[in-house]
Amino acid sequence: MIWNKQDIDPDNVREFASLFNIDLLTSSIFVRRGITEPEQFRFFLEDDFRFLHNPFKLSEMEEVVDRIFMARSEGEKVLIFGDRDVDGITSTVVMVQTLRELGIDVQWSVPVGEDDYGLSCEAIDKFCEENGSLVITVDCGISAFEEARHASALGVDVIVLDHHNPRDQKKLPEAYAIVNPKKEDDSYPFKGLAGCGISSKVIWALCLANTDIYNQRYTMLNLNKTGEGLFFEAVKVENLMITRTLNLKLDDSTSREKIADFLMGEALFVFDQKEQLKLLRDELFGNSVDISLYDLQPELIENFPGLSGETLQSLTAKSRISRYNGGEDSSVEVLANLFISYLLKKNESTFQPFMKSLDLVSLGTIADLMPLLNENRIIVKKGVELLNRTARPGLQQLLLKLDQRGKKIRTNDISWQITPVINSAGRMGQADLAVKLFLSEDHEEIDQLSDKLIGLNKQRRALGDTAWNKVFAKSPSVLEEYSGRLIIILEESVPRGITGILASRLSQAFHVPAIVLTKQGDIITGSMRSLPGISVNNFLKSLSGLFIDYGGHDLAAGFSLTADKLNRLLIDAKKNLIQLEKASQEENSVNIDAELPAKFMNPDLEKIIDIFEPYGEKNRPLVFMSKNVKIADVSIIGKTGDHLRLLIDSGDFKWPAVYWNGSGFYKSVFEKNDTVDIVYNLNRNYFQGRETLQLSIVDLKK
Repeated sequence: MIWNKQDIDPDNVREFASLFNIDLLTSSIFVRRGITEPEQFRFFLEDDFRFLHNPFKLSEMEEVVDRIFMARSEGEKVLIFGDRDVDGITSTVVMVQTLRELGIDVQWSVPVGEDDYGLSCEAIDKFCEENGSLVITVDCGISAFEEARHASALGVDVIVLDHHNPRDQKKLPEAYAIVNPKKEDDSYPFKGLAGCGISSKVIWALCLANTDIYNQRYTMLNLNKTGEGLFFEAVKVENLMITRTLNLKLDDSTSREKIADFLMGEALFVFDQKEQLKLLRDELFGNSVDISLYDLQPELIENFPGLSGETLQSLTAKSRISRYNGGEDSSVEVLANLFISYLLKKNESTFQPFMKSLDLVSLGTIADLMPLLNENRIIVKKGVELLNRTARPGLQQLLLKLDQRGKKIRTNDISWQITPVINSAGRMGQADLAVKLFLSEDHEEIDQLSDKLIGLNKQRRALGDTAWNKVFAKSPSVLEEYSGRLIIILEESVPRGITGILASRLSQAFHVPAIVLTKQGDIITGSMRSLPGISVNNFLKSLSGLFIDYGGHDLAAGFSLTADKLNRLLIDAKKNLIQLEKASQEENSVNIDAELPAKFMNPDLEKIIDIFEPYGEKNRPLVFMSKNVKIADVSIIGKTGDHLRLLIDSGDFKWPAVYWNGSGFYKSVFEKNDTVDIVYNLNRNYFQGRETLQLSIVDLKK
């Protein structure tokens, strides 16, 4: 294994350590991971909700909010239609609960049995017969062209809340509104939200719309006189975000006209009314103009006592938010952000539906392999904290039966222990059971549903093992047929719900994109999985003329086609292999985040581990290297004797360690009492109610 430790600029390390008040080791890890933009640090160093992106930056969010509140005022029936996976299930649950709390008559539906993915005309017809008038799709709908037209013809509005890639940016469903950050015309600053993340953004927006803040505009201004002249800065805040700014140096009448236009008819807010009023009259408009200013200073100090004695200029120099914006925020932008924080604090109870949704949102985000970067970090971090004390009876019972209650659940536990069980419901055609479990308040029903979910997972695993043996045996010859770039296999005996799992395993095993197809009647459905750096979008688009429907992410997608087009699919897939760049087959290597001398191998490392949590997609666990440590003890563990338990002596501390699949190196490469160099993760071991730190050896060299 090759050990890669990238060289970094020590000046950058010192700069970020000083700017963000972090130690040099932590700063070096950030720099080595390519985290060198101030904005990126925000999502590692903060976990407060005010550091999330404002939902109203998503295009058409206001239309969605207003339509939902109209449904409430008109007493309309609303249908939430979700997908069958964890993301779709959690999206459905949090939206249903929120709308019910708003007093809306809401129903829900997810695909079951052999139902196709996404909204169906049959579901719309059934809902219409019950006098329903608004359908909201969650984690699906961006491909619902026919269904949206059908609903419109029946007088039913459709709102699409989705995060999947649109097939064609120029052609979207004819829906009432579409919220999807991956739309071409959407300027939302983060594209990596899961479907449940999109739903949580709508919930946040609904919470805000339930206050008197909604659609209210606040204009803030600040004048600053220096030796260089008089500077005017102003912002407009609406729905808790800055919507317009004006920054001018006062030098002519044109500047005054622009200022007058910007301020005309607005309620004006300042920090230190006396000083600002004097500057406005003396330097801008004169004493004859009646100017009314609202002084925010007293209320801000009352709610944030630390502001006492500060000027706006001194607050600007200390602003954390400004620091994450590269220190480029003007004083009035700092004032606006303080005002936004004040309003959020004042209305904290109003946002409870959003905050209490995050346990499920964290599950869906992790299960859908969304990048744990940007605001997903805050969403998942807060969500996992909530998961550990969840008040949901159904989730409590499921965690209890999965032996996850009473321990500190982390993202790894979610990925390996919790979400596979929830996912099994959809894979086995019974996604509705999981939705019912999380919505139910009946303890007897919850007990039965949780047992059923665990049973479905056992069935799914048994089916998966049988199917894996079949598809794996066919793969080498298929791979050769497709020039070593693709595996595509039809296995009619495979249940449709597990084709994605099989495609993923094949892709990882052979390091190429993989497609697994199955057949029900005259319809063939397929799941495609790929590897980082090999997007499936262009490949599937080149075959789209064959499909009934298709859609997905860059690395995961699904499609369906009629059986008579199978041969054409296999032929055209060969022709279009150029769309799939072959993944690198370089020698196995590991990227090292930091080299730790023995004296740094102490329990304080846990603080650094915590900074970079949560770990997951696009944010792997930290990898350290230490040289000249002693192997104080060795023992072979595991049913087949494949693994090792070690005791690593770093001088001041002795560390328990595990070396998975390392028994073959014992005695052939190293022995007890040898001095070695190691590459390792630092993780936590939970045993008998006690959590301890241990090393997980990645590689070892004598």
